[in-house]
Amino acid sequence: MTREWDAIGTLKRPARNEFALSFTFEVPKTSKTVISPYFVLPIALHRTSVSKRYRLEARRVLSTNFNGELIRSWLAICDSSHVDCTSRPRWEKKFVGFRVIDVEKHCIVRMPRECRYTALSYVWGKVDQLKLSLAKIFDWKDPGSLLDVQLPATIRDAISVCQLLGLRYLWVDSLCIVQDSPAEVTSQTQNMDAIYRMAYLTIIVAAGDDSNHGIPSIQSREAVQYIGQAQGVQIGTTLALGRNEILSSTWNSRAWTLQEYALSHRRLIFTSRQIFYSC
Repeated sequence: MTREWDAIGTLKRPARNEFALSFTFEVPKTSKTVISPYFVLPIALHRTSVSKRYRLEARRVLSTNFNGELIRSWLAICDSSHVDCTSRPRWEKKFVGFRVIDVEKHCIVRMPRECRYTALSYVWGKVDQLKLSLAKIFDWKDPGSLLDVQLPATIRDAISVCQLLGLRYLWVDSLCIVQDSPAEVTSQTQNMDAIYRMAYLTIIVAAGDDSNHGIPSIQSREAVQYIGQAQGVQIGTTLALGRNEILSSTWNSRAWTLQEYALSHRRLIFTSRQIFYSC
């Protein structure tokens, strides 16, 4: 059933000499009103930051478009300008023997000394999780061996993200810890804090209920932006606050995630609709 809503537009001033349009909707046949979570702003051309014409703009968000160039620029700014982010702890001997995925050679290798690696924070869920075992150590160390394995979509997409960002090594718990070796499981779980603290970047997938969900923007994500034309200017809605998406996600309900989030120096957070960078 279609409802007719009466919309009242109100100008907001998010910044000096800048205006955005917000809406309040009057619910028919009641005295209730609903305030839209969206603001309407001019759309930045070519997904850039700000044009010369408008200081405050919205970015066009496409359903499937991982903008690696933009994210690499965020990392470059962080590398060159943020002392706290670049001051990682010194390499520790306990990392000797740890494993990572080589996303260029598509295999599992021993972590090179002082290597810059990315860590994955995600949800296993109630699926038959692919795991590294004693029987698979030698099979998966050969270049190209992971190309013949049916990887969970989230891990496969995390590999793609690393490739697009030029980050060679990826640490994933299920594939970098020998899951049927009690000694190795104990050793690495006791050092989980160091693994995330030492990581150059942590990819956080706050979307989906299991590891088969995939990463939005590598996979298709929900289209929630509305675009239009007004007097020759392309305008569009800003997206709702992502904080609520993160807090309501299955990822946020896991006991491990507080540690994984808090100890990471750089976080690339994927929700079902947006990507956030936090450092």
